[in-house]
Amino acid sequence: MTTLILAAVAAFVLWRLWLVLGYRTGNEPPPGTSYPRAMPRDLGGASQGSNVTVLPGAAPVPVQQPALADPARWQAYAQPDSALWQGLDAIAARDPEFDPKAFLQGARVAYEMIVKAFAEGDRKTLKNLCSTDVYNDFVRNLDMRAAAGEVNSLTFISLDEQTITHAQIQGNVAQLTLEIAAEMITVTRDKAGSVIAGSADAIHHAHDTWTYARDVTARDLNWRLVATGPQG
Repeated sequence: MTTLILAAVAAFVLWRLWLVLGYRTGNEPPPGTSYPRAMPRDLGGASQGSNVTVLPGAAPVPVQQPALADPARWQAYAQPDSALWQGLDAIAARDPEFDPKAFLQGARVAYEMIVKAFAEGDRKTLKNLCSTDVYNDFVRNLDMRAAAGEVNSLTFISLDEQTITHAQIQGNVAQLTLEIAAEMITVTRDKAGSVIAGSADAIHHAHDTWTYARDVTARDLNWRLVATGPQG
């Protein structure tokens, strides 16, 4: 019985050793050889913190540099190194989203809306598109017209030209001045219906200078009319 117990203990010990050490197959690496652990490493030389992973053997990903300002960016609007060019540069430096093409498109729409609103006495539209001072000037003229019983009508035909002639930024306020050429039919009648200004049959050729402004730090992206006057 003692012999059987010792044999069972020896068999158990040999079984545990086999589980821990395994067995040799003849294909084991020679003594002293070990497999390296996989270590976190920078594949292909990607910089620390980069989200770009380059496969081993692939060409390194070039680091993208910030785009330089286009040296011809204002060529359609100003002469290089002119005061106007420098003014556009100054506005763009404070407002990277500034685009004179988009501005002129908006100014074209605003011009027609404003001249129509003034003719029709639409104070709400004038208030939305004009500075307080310009709006107040328009209102004074509308009040005088109403007091005299005068009625104005306007048919807008076309805006033929609008050219940026001046650009500047003062503090946080950017200003752009335009010379505008437009065609419209406008006539003013007195309370008796007689024509006292303009003509219902002739086209009026308007040549105006308008200045728009916007606070570049404000969330409101709209430019507002801050000054008007004849060209010259």
